[in-house]
Amino acid sequence: MQMVSKQQHEEHQQWDSDHEMWLVDIAMWQKEQQSSEEKLLAIQDAIRKQSETLQKHAQTIHAHQRYDHHHETLQTEAEAAISDKTHQEMALKHSTETQIHEHIKQQHKEAVILIDKLYKLLKK
Repeated sequence: MQMVSKQQHEEHQQWDSDHEMWLVDIAMWQKEQQSSEEKLLAIQDAIRKQSETLQKHAQTIHAHQRYDHHHETLQTEAEAAISDKTHQEMALKHSTETQIHEHIKQQHKEAVILIDKLYKLLKK
């Protein structure tokens, strides 16, 4: 039977220590992985809600567009009947929709970039 040298014994101790540290790391990663899966489900739900928001936003724009065309037609047909107040109200609505649209646009852009980055990272 061969004796284990002091150096070999120390290496085995170091390996055992490494294994223990690695198991601690893995336990922590498993908890983080579970949390990540929960967050991904929440992200998936948020993406569905964002799709609904986009649909509602598109419907609002279509309605605003129809009203704007109607308003312009009325204005040319009977300019006196359409007041400046109505036009100012439409301008305010348009300004509000512009702000909403820009917010949705920026949020959408950032989300898509992050999702693409995460997808590429996990596909390696």
